Amino acid sequence: MKRTLHMLGKAFDIVVDMGAFAATWLIAVMALTIGLEVLMRRVFNNSLPWVIQINEYAVMAIPFLAGAWLLKHDGHTRLTLVMERVSPRTANLMKVGTSILAAVVCAVLVWKTGSRVWEGFDAGTIIRGDAFSIRQVWIWWVLPFGFATLCIQFLRDAYASYRDRDRVEGEAFTPSEFAEI
Repeated sequence: MKRTLHMLGKAFDIVVDMGAFAATWLIAVMALTIGLEVLMRRVFNNSLPWVIQINEYAVMAIPFLAGAWLLKHDGHTRLTLVMERVSPRTANLMKVGTSILAAVVCAVLVWKTGSRVWEGFDAGTIIRGDAFSIRQVWIWWVLPFGFATLCIQFLRDAYASYRDRDRVEGEAFTPSEFAEI
C-alpha cells in the first residue's frame, strides 16, 4: 500500500510539474504575441485580432495550470500574523485545518466547474470570439483540472503537517521522510 501511494504521489508530481511547464510556455507565448501585436500596430499600422483572444484564454488558464505547483513549493502568499503568535504545534494544527478546509472548497469547485464543462461538452457549446470560434470545453477544462490538483495538494499538505505535528521547529527531514510527503 505504501509503495502504491508513493508511486501515485510521484505520478501526481509529474502532472503538477507538467501543468507548471505548460503555464510557463503560455507566459512565453503571451510575451511573444503581445510583442508581435505591438510591432504590427506601430510599424505596419495593422492589427492581429486573434492576439487578444488567445491571451485572454491564456490569462485564465495559467493560474489553474500552475496553482498546485505553486502550493507544492510553498510559493503562495500567506497571512502569517496569527501563525507567528502561536506555538509551533498550534500553528501546525492550524495548517492542517486550513488545508483540509481548502481541499473541501476545491472539491466543491471541481464538482461545480466539472459539471459546467460537461454540460458545455454535451451541448457542443461554442465560444464565439472576435477572431475565431472554439468549443467551450477546450478552454474551460482547466477549471476542474486546476481545482482537482489543488484539492489533492492541499490534502497532501494536510497529511504532511499532521504527520509532523510533534516535530520540533527547525528539525530537518531525513531524505526518506521527505520523499514520502
